[in-house]
Amino acid sequence: MATVKLFGTLRKHIDSGSTLEIPGEDVRAVLAALCESCSPIGDALYEDGAIRPYFLITLNGRDISMDAGLETPVLDGDRLSIFSPIAGG
Repeated sequence: MATVKLFGTLRKHIDSGSTLEIPGEDVRAVLAALCESCSPIGDALYEDGAIRPYFLITLNGRDISMDAGLETPVLDGDRLSIFSPIAGG
């Protein structure tokens, strides 16, 4: 089970703070379970079946695009962080 930490605007969609425990054998499975448990996160994260390009997803502090992307394996105790874009001035 991975610890999923949500940042920015994604946090407003969960009641338990910003951290959840989500099962899955790879990043894709963890995200699917997350979106199944909270559909507003799925609506924010995905567009036309793909993750919106401005979200940054890291596993244990490393950008998943530097590994196997959504197929990056997830082990028990791993930390998956999802950063939404932040704008302002």
